[in-house]
Amino acid sequence: MNDPSSEPIFDYLRKNSQHSSLATLRGELLEYGYDRATVDRAIAVYREQSPPAPRGPWPLWIAAFNSVLAIVLTMLLSGSPSQQQYWIFGPAILTFLICLGELFIAFLMLIPRDTRPWIGVLLQGIGLFAGAAVIVLGGLCFVG
Repeated sequence: MNDPSSEPIFDYLRKNSQHSSLATLRGELLEYGYDRATVDRAIAVYREQSPPAPRGPWPLWIAAFNSVLAIVLTMLLSGSPSQQQYWIFGPAILTFLICLGELFIAFLMLIPRDTRPWIGVLLQGIGLFAGAAVIVLGGLCFVG
């Protein structure tokens, strides 16, 4: 990155990497007349310094998946009618276990450098799910 001739390439990659793949940007840079070796070195350095960010509404998908999973497991694990007074503990425990499992996965994802942006997405999904669970469980306790 110390090479001043690579700076316009880095600027181009920063501006356009959100909208196009690096392979497409590489082709465009070669069409503009940049040297193939310089472009390849700049792309390698760019990949190393800025891993691809996750796209899309992943935290919402994770929260939705967690909610469906908690509902299904609660329905499958519901006890006999004599134990219905304790039904609130099942979803609370499942919510805690799901969030704990996702935290464990997030810490496992700390190892490879290119998956680091996904840790934030996973933690956002946990936060959305836990927040929704607290609101729902609090509302059920308040009504009941």
